[in-house]
Amino acid sequence: MKAMKKTMKLFSAVAAFVLAFALVCLAGCNGSVQNENVSVTSVTLTAENNATTLKVGETLQLTATVSPKNATNQAVTFSSSSAETATVSETGLVTGSKAGKVTIKVTTADGGKTASLDLTVEAAQVRVTSVTLSAENDATSLKVGETLQLTATVSPENATNQAVTFSSSSAETATVSETGLVTGVKAGEVTITATTSDGGFTATLGLTVAEAQSAAATYLFKGVDAARTGGSMGEINENEKTADGDTALGNINLNMNATLTFVVNAEKEGKAGLYLNLAFGSESVDNIFDVHVNGTAVSVPDMFTATQGANWVTYEDYFFANIDLKAGNNTIVLTVKGACGNFYAMKLIADQKLTAGEAEGPITGTAYVFKGVDAARTGGSLGDINENETAPDGGKALGNINANIGATLTFKVNASEAGRAGLYLDLQLGSLAVEDIFELRVNGELVVIPHIVNVINPDGWAPWATYEEYFLANIDLKAGENTIVLTVTGHCGNFNYMKLISESDLTAAE
Repeated sequence: MKAMKKTMKLFSAVAAFVLAFALVCLAGCNGSVQNENVSVTSVTLTAENNATTLKVGETLQLTATVSPKNATNQAVTFSSSSAETATVSETGLVTGSKAGKVTIKVTTADGGKTASLDLTVEAAQVRVTSVTLSAENDATSLKVGETLQLTATVSPENATNQAVTFSSSSAETATVSETGLVTGVKAGEVTITATTSDGGFTATLGLTVAEAQSAAATYLFKGVDAARTGGSMGEINENEKTADGDTALGNINLNMNATLTFVVNAEKEGKAGLYLNLAFGSESVDNIFDVHVNGTAVSVPDMFTATQGANWVTYEDYFFANIDLKAGNNTIVLTVKGACGNFYAMKLIADQKLTAGEAEGPITGTAYVFKGVDAARTGGSLGDINENETAPDGGKALGNINANIGATLTFKVNASEAGRAGLYLDLQLGSLAVEDIFELRVNGELVVIPHIVNVINPDGWAPWATYEEYFLANIDLKAGENTIVLTVTGHCGNFNYMKLISESDLTAAE
């Protein structure tokens, strides 16, 4: 029994030893596995889709790859060379802050291995919202063989993509280049379209291509054929001669406010160069003429110099202005304003045919008088128009009109039928000649009237005492009521009546 107990004790001791040994071995084996460290050897840095750019406000994910794959410590940190340009998060997410260059670096926690990636941050894209299309000088036409530059303007001004393409609705009529240069090919209508690359916005411009015109030609209008009015030195005469014996006009020099009126017919609207053929009495003269074309003043040189002699008989062409002509009859009025010599002709150079137009003669018919005191009146710069003047028949006439700028007289006239009427004013002038006396409108339309009004019969004339009738214009009247408005624009004297000569029956409207 005792032997058995000893055996059992021995067995227990052996078992305990074996168990203890096993535990020790097990613990030793585990310890050797836990203490084995795999070190980092390198790291790489890449961007999604291998991108190298991003825009301000955009993000880009970077990926750091640690080698070897089973390295014990995979931890990395990211940094930016310029946080003003781009920031980078702990996970490698880059955010663009400002346009520029930036380098993102990754560093491993184990061994401090590094890798870097250069990125470009671009300005944020500004999208196109619209486009407009215009032509140089706002032109709407060109001739066959001519070119016209168009400009496409993209909005907003800072749009990122400013690219546009041009196209023509008819290349047979006009072509357009990549830069918007249009070339006329054949007469007709064409539409040019500009399309933006960003957004496909469009703008169009309609153009007319006209046939090429023939070369410019010179047209001569002789002074002897002009309508003439006298000035401060009396009537213009025909006592002068050119070198080839042709008749020229005299008594123009210093004949203040004398006028020459030419009527020129143009086939179409266009430009013409205006020259005057004159013989000077001195080497240089200034302020020789005022020029009005269709009632509009034209700017002309202040000074002219003779180049071939100042002897009253050597005639030269002097350039005055490029003028605008309308289709049909054009009225060109030259008013003497200084020393201007003798006059032979007016020359017009134009790329269309010009002919002498026929001035409308006086209209015949019955004369109808509309007294100034019966007109509706408004005051001007000098106050109200008054009735303090005496007419030749002893009745009342209107005063306080002279230089009363902006004052108006309005007449209402009924016409039995549509037609033309000659309009005259019975005025008492305070000087031998007055300029720009009235603006005349008939039924709202502006009517061209003489720039200068000269006293008809200055002999024995007393200022503010003699009333005379002055022709202003032939006007169009419609059937029924017509409104005629005279607006004071200069010096014009006292006013007695307006006279209309017409074949229609005229009466004062209520």
